[in-house]
Amino acid sequence: MSQADFSSDAAHRFAAHNSGTDKPVLQHCEDCGTVQYPSREVCRCCLSGALTWKPIADDRASILASTTLHHSLEEHYRKRLPWHILTARPSSGSIGSIFVHSAKPRPAGEEVRLVAVRGDSGAGTLLAVSPDDDANTIWKQLSRTKSG
Repeated sequence: MSQADFSSDAAHRFAAHNSGTDKPVLQHCEDCGTVQYPSREVCRCCLSGALTWKPIADDRASILASTTLHHSLEEHYRKRLPWHILTARPSSGSIGSIFVHSAKPRPAGEEVRLVAVRGDSGAGTLLAVSPDDDANTIWKQLSRTKSG
């Protein structure tokens, strides 16, 4: 399932584990230590099923690249275009580069804070915000349907 599938079981499990947390809670493989994002049934590195949910050590990340969607086949995004997607490298070395959402384009090298947010469907995803931003306010603004 894709990270964009806001109604997926994995996205709902992610949201349930991130309710009321300060730092994102992600799956950690008990066998090899790899942090999983998005959520999955088995480890992406060693295929172990021993995945436990734990807060990440550091919620900071640096932006590697940014893109803006101006057209989408997915209704969720189509109603909210333009939509900004970033490739970020979390400061915690156990996660590779990941895709996260953003309220605005961000330049490569910018430091952001990763926060878990919940969409209208109840499913969750990661949002990149400036270190001092209120993530809930930004997500509410970002999630509104834009009038055409």
